Amino acid sequence: MKKTSIALVATLISVSQLMAQTIQEGMTHLYADRDQSAKAVFDKLIAANPNNLEAIYWLGQTYFEMNDVKSARDLYDKGLSTNGNAPLLLVGRGQADLADNKTNEARQRFEAAITASKGKKGDDPNVLNAIGHANIQQKAGDIAYAIEKLKIAADRDPKNPDIFLNLGDAYRKTHDGGLAVTNYDKAIALNPAFARAEYRKAKIYETQKKLGRLFG
Repeated sequence: MKKTSIALVATLISVSQLMAQTIQEGMTHLYADRDQSAKAVFDKLIAANPNNLEAIYWLGQTYFEMNDVKSARDLYDKGLSTNGNAPLLLVGRGQADLADNKTNEARQRFEAAITASKGKKGDDPNVLNAIGHANIQQKAGDIAYAIEKLKIAADRDPKNPDIFLNLGDAYRKTHDGGLAVTNYDKAIALNPAFARAEYRKAKIYETQKKLGRLFG
């Protein structure tokens, strides 16, 4: 009886530890540049549920952060082979297309993802946010297209700090430091512990100070 109880407790502890690992935990590691820790979280989530499409998407994003485009592409291809219309996976695969400079193919996948995720209330803000992120992260991305989709996402989900982080990054790429800081501030207001937004904001101020010393 005692051995059975011990085994049961061990099982419950194992399950609770697995449940404690969430997408958000993996994202936190990823945004803190702890790529291997993020990968470990997403790997465990997928091992527990191979059809966890959100975890698959974020594992692919982790590969991109690790500059491993091939692994990201292969992961999304595998996921799409059994979930052909999964919007987030379509976006991830489109991001891989951008990394390969296949801009037309990427846009087709992004638009297909929008169509596949459209509900009665309109476009899915999470999918629009992922599209914006993909275009920001890759050199072949279309920043104007990213801003367009991120603005719609922000209107649809104004309490999602990740959307405003991406908007800040998009405006930073257009060299509009004012709008970048405005959106980073919105992200921080929604999540005061959002270190990446704070860091990006600080980098803008640092750049402005350097320019001021150079041309002042």
